[in-house]
Amino acid sequence: MLPQSAIVLTTGLIFLFFWTPNPLNIHITQIHYIVLLTLFLTILPAVITLIISRFLLRRYKYSSINPYVTAFLGFISSLLSVGCFIIQIYWVQIPFYLLQFLFPKFVNTKTFFVIILLVISFFLCRLVLFWFKRQTIDPALTAKHYFLPDLKLMFIPSLPFLFNLLISDTIDIMPLPVRIFFITNHYIYWLIIIGIAIFMFIKSPYFIRHIWSAQPLEKGEIRDRIISLASRENIRFGDILVWNMGGRSIANAGMAGLLPKSRAIFVTDFLLSNYTLDEIETVIAHEFGHIKLGHIPAYVIFSFSYLSISGVLYGLFLPVLNRISSNDTFTALLGGIFTVVLFLIYFVIIFRFISRRFERQADIYAVKISGKPDAFRNALMKIAYVNQITIKNPRIISIFSTHPSIHERLEIIDKAITDERIANRYNKTIFSARGSFLFLLFALVALWLMGKDFILPPSELHYEIGRQYAIEGMIDDAISEFNNAVNLNPKSDDAVYALGLLYIEKGAIDKAKKQLQIALEINPKNKMALNRLTQLQETKDKNK
Repeated sequence: MLPQSAIVLTTGLIFLFFWTPNPLNIHITQIHYIVLLTLFLTILPAVITLIISRFLLRRYKYSSINPYVTAFLGFISSLLSVGCFIIQIYWVQIPFYLLQFLFPKFVNTKTFFVIILLVISFFLCRLVLFWFKRQTIDPALTAKHYFLPDLKLMFIPSLPFLFNLLISDTIDIMPLPVRIFFITNHYIYWLIIIGIAIFMFIKSPYFIRHIWSAQPLEKGEIRDRIISLASRENIRFGDILVWNMGGRSIANAGMAGLLPKSRAIFVTDFLLSNYTLDEIETVIAHEFGHIKLGHIPAYVIFSFSYLSISGVLYGLFLPVLNRISSNDTFTALLGGIFTVVLFLIYFVIIFRFISRRFERQADIYAVKISGKPDAFRNALMKIAYVNQITIKNPRIISIFSTHPSIHERLEIIDKAITDERIANRYNKTIFSARGSFLFLLFALVALWLMGKDFILPPSELHYEIGRQYAIEGMIDDAISEFNNAVNLNPKSDDAVYALGLLYIEKGAIDKAKKQLQIALEINPKNKMALNRLTQLQETKDKNK
């Protein structure tokens, strides 16, 4: 499940890596103005959040503040942080200046560190929200307990991005034959990325255990009950781990891990210390439901399917982007907006709809295998009270929730107990191990077949190979590849412009002018071609 901090970070990373360097789009050149503007945009969201918070405190001075108001304030602050970050990337062009310094190689990895600006802005807003919550909801709230979870949850989604960039940068510094191999067989790159992602799914309990300092549950009656229940239901897992909440009153449980041996059940120390044995058993039985009903492979398949779906949709949308604008920066911004909207629809709307259904299934399964509906009802009500969860949510809140409201969960449990048809409707395994493997294999094959010509068309393939030859100074080979790209796609002004540059380097000025003029005919808004053509004409006039 993606919490708000992880969604903010992922959104920022998507916008960051759609950015493309273009010196012609630099609006500010004085370094002191750039620094001041960057600081202003980093602090601005927190200042606005503070102003709104003070207004709300005056507005609700003599009455309690609805928790949804606090949640909405958090949403607004996150939106402001992302908005200011987009301005820093696409208007101030912060990544462009960062690339001028530090390491000459690993360009993509250097760009990654621009995300620090978003992280700072996000936590400045969180500082205001921390103050607001202490004033209105929880005076005993400590900074460590408020900030540390967000910091840890931001770390998790950043890892796949960082691995992706490190692999990409490593390929970029490899010898020419290796780079061309990965261009002509670009699906291999994605197989490597997918392999790393699968490894992280498998090893997720290891990461979670160390991020949250979880320890194995000691031997005793609680552990014996859990082991006995698992044995009876033929549920396999590696270990039961206890989250140490550092004295905080948080009652929760969860499970992670794709394979049985690496899978782990997590439960908070507060829940173990303050709930009855029957209540603990039913809460763990709920987690067993996620295992037994195939929810984990379903989540994995759903996540990987996003790669294929987003690739197809973006490939269809790309020609529309190119028709809308020829400005690289604006096209990149539109591409980022499209991808973020698709990401939010997929993982916030659709994914959470599926998640709510899975939670209902796990609830019914817990009651069925434990035979203790009253204990499970009590556990849910106590979890709601301890974690300050509202019993009944408005419809609009429910749409964006990963779990049904406590009211809905209690209602479906009562219906399932009295009506076997409802229980049977929710008691269906989503994906078996074999079905998951076959579906994943099908998705990978589809991604490979689609990627051959769809994600990287033949003209783009020749263009990328031409770029690699040009980097190595192999001008004639580069010209040959760019010509192949133009023959396959005569409307590729990038390839035609590249030919113009290479002819300039060879000293064939007339050929260069011709190619630059063709690039302008294809795309009259190609500023780089226009500037280069103007420079050639000025040089010619000076030599007369």
